[in-house]
Amino acid sequence: MRIPIYPDTEGFIKLKKQHLYEKLQQQEIEGIAVHNNFKGEAKEKKGIKRKDTAEEKHNKSAAKRARNSHLVIAAAISCKSCGESGHSSARMSIPLRSFFPTSDDDAFNNTLNKIKSLSMFLRNVIYRAQLFINYYILKYPADLPNEFFQQNFWYSLCRLINENMSIESFKQKYISHIPHLEEIWTELSGLEGVSMLVKKEGLTNYGQVLASACENVATCYNNFYTENFENIVSNYFIYMIRAEFQDLRMSYIKSIVYGHILEILFNVQPSTLPENIGSSVNKETQDKIRKFLNPLIVEIKNRLPPAPITKATLNKAPFDIMPVFRHILSKYESMIEANQEVTTSIQLPLTLPQQSDLLQQTEDSNQSRKRPKKKKSSIKNKISNAHKDKEKRFQPPRMFSLFPNPSFKWRFIKIDNQNLHGIFGRRIRQVQEETPFSFAQRSFFECFDFRKLKINSLAELQSLHEKGRMFLNSFYTDGYTCRVSFCRKKKPVSSLENVTLTLNNFNSEEVQQYFRPCTVDPNRKDVFTSYHGENDVRCLSSSEYYNMNGVINRQKQELERKKSNNIEHIETRIPSPKTTGADNYKRHITYMFQHFEALITFYDFQTARIRWSNYIGNQKATDHAINILINGSTKYNKNRRKNTRRNKGKRRKLNSRYTRDLSNTKQSKKGKQVARAFKEKFEEGDKSKMPMIIFGDGLKNKSHVRFKGLRHGVIDKLYKQLKRRENLGELLLLDIDEYNTSKTCNGCLVKNLENLKCGGHKIHQILNCNNCNIFWNRDVLASKNMFTIATSIWSGNGSPSVFQRQSATSNVVAAPSSVTA
Repeated sequence: MRIPIYPDTEGFIKLKKQHLYEKLQQQEIEGIAVHNNFKGEAKEKKGIKRKDTAEEKHNKSAAKRARNSHLVIAAAISCKSCGESGHSSARMSIPLRSFFPTSDDDAFNNTLNKIKSLSMFLRNVIYRAQLFINYYILKYPADLPNEFFQQNFWYSLCRLINENMSIESFKQKYISHIPHLEEIWTELSGLEGVSMLVKKEGLTNYGQVLASACENVATCYNNFYTENFENIVSNYFIYMIRAEFQDLRMSYIKSIVYGHILEILFNVQPSTLPENIGSSVNKETQDKIRKFLNPLIVEIKNRLPPAPITKATLNKAPFDIMPVFRHILSKYESMIEANQEVTTSIQLPLTLPQQSDLLQQTEDSNQSRKRPKKKKSSIKNKISNAHKDKEKRFQPPRMFSLFPNPSFKWRFIKIDNQNLHGIFGRRIRQVQEETPFSFAQRSFFECFDFRKLKINSLAELQSLHEKGRMFLNSFYTDGYTCRVSFCRKKKPVSSLENVTLTLNNFNSEEVQQYFRPCTVDPNRKDVFTSYHGENDVRCLSSSEYYNMNGVINRQKQELERKKSNNIEHIETRIPSPKTTGADNYKRHITYMFQHFEALITFYDFQTARIRWSNYIGNQKATDHAINILINGSTKYNKNRRKNTRRNKGKRRKLNSRYTRDLSNTKQSKKGKQVARAFKEKFEEGDKSKMPMIIFGDGLKNKSHVRFKGLRHGVIDKLYKQLKRRENLGELLLLDIDEYNTSKTCNGCLVKNLENLKCGGHKIHQILNCNNCNIFWNRDVLASKNMFTIATSIWSGNGSPSVFQRQSATSNVVAAPSSVTA
């Protein structure tokens, strides 16, 4: 049971949600729209990758089980360990050395060597198995069976690769559904430098490791087609429309694709594009768009399985989407090839007759003009500029693979009760009347130190189910990291959890009594800029965020290692596996095996340590970013800094910069310190009040979009962590509309800003108000304006009219905040 941090505030929030829920229920009975206050009921943006709902997960799993077996579809998903339903999986990561109970280095090194051998063996086998299947998919695209999505097939293929099964036995086992297995095996084995066999060399305890890995690979191939088909099809239409109509806005193009085209392709109704496909363009342009799109829609529609098409229906036969993938990829290849031919023809030098003809035409056209030489050169420049513009206008499409590509990464292996004793070398006897599940739990407890997971006794481990958790008697490890598997019971969802509070649900007195409000403006160049009232402005730059977790330094070190080991040269010349041609993929296979030893030597065990460091670094960086909002963290709050020798040295150096002799300003004198007037003492605020984080929605569902030179995806991590902290009762998270917050002066609330100019260039980050002559940092301005909006709403005046969208009718004017020059 969680102990509340702010019990009074949590009770107040629960009461607010209860009143709002009753009000919304009453409005729903009366037929009034209430979608904005219920989670999940509002119309979500299409084209955004989001998690599947519980119903979608159940339908996909049911379709997969119906495909893989002849059993009746079960009513609910059951846990493999205990057979009960209603579980949700969870994993806890910890370094393997700290999870190992003994301090005997020899025993640990022996175990580590076994794990390394198994991981290396698994990587070599799975890599060859994926190459085999991928080449089969390209070679015989019209004869692809569902056995490729079954664990048993992959396990048989791995047995063939590690010489535990002959090709004749493998062929005989699947000849009824997969007729070309022997042909593909013979063709790949005959390539120069390609070896499809992996020797075991006395390795043991690999059977269960291979079986679990095969299950993961089969699931990976299944999810590749069921999860990506919508994105691939929508990106295809977005690219084609953008290439043909370059003046259209991206928002309008996406509305056509997600609002009309995908509905036509994946649903029974409608069957054609409507007459009105958007009010932002005229009717003539709409007719051109429809005329352009109708043939493209027909091409895709003819290659799709019967509608409706969803993730659940596609799970029954994932390869039904393959004709569409091949058509789109082949069209991309032809477009790129055609552009390369045009570029080559433009870059070819002119022959002597062609040059003389061009000069003669130029002189004839310039006889009546006074300056023929200048005109002659201008014509040549126009021709070259036209060619350059044509090259510049072509944006190549983003290619994709028709299958998951194998990786050289160090692989995790599964440790369970079947291979636990063989790998870790401890024999534990089963007690009479002890169930296999209890025996497995006792074996794991005796082999590992569960005190690191705050489980101090075997009885406590076995009684976890009383607290809604349970250890699944397994974990995954790569020799450095250990991912321990747990499950937890799903709590019944309360009706109040589906209610979302907004700024309008509070007033000034309630906020002052229970909360410490702050507004957050998320950005791309900087992670965020927040305003906490008065002169308290906090920010976190992208360079700070990425340097605090050490990812940048590790990437630089890895790049230097690649250059020194010639891996960069090898990787930049890998033939692309993103192709529809089997011959092209055969060249890819030959090249990879030519440099196979160099690549697997580079991606060795030390990559496991780097992966763990990146994981921990990301966790720490996100927590540090949240702590800056809540309590200032160590960046702003000196009381939270550790009094270490290193920190003392930093403070001593910082203080020495602000020391000078008062009698002679030209000479500095240590020992006399001048106080920095601009640096005020940080105040965390009333700790008895809950932090209220008012988060701008400008980058919501947009931060995953990549821009050159700017970070992406950080805001989503930050928002998810804030949601998790909200569920723990540490804060309250509210959303706010950022409309016009970076375009309106906070001093006069007038949209009369312009960028500061320096040397003829505009500085995007600095704005100047022509009305009150105040210079603003754009991000600070946005966060302060959001605070003004919030205080205006809490006062009962609503949002100021300058921050309302065009559809709004309110003319409320809020008093500007006091600004010091």
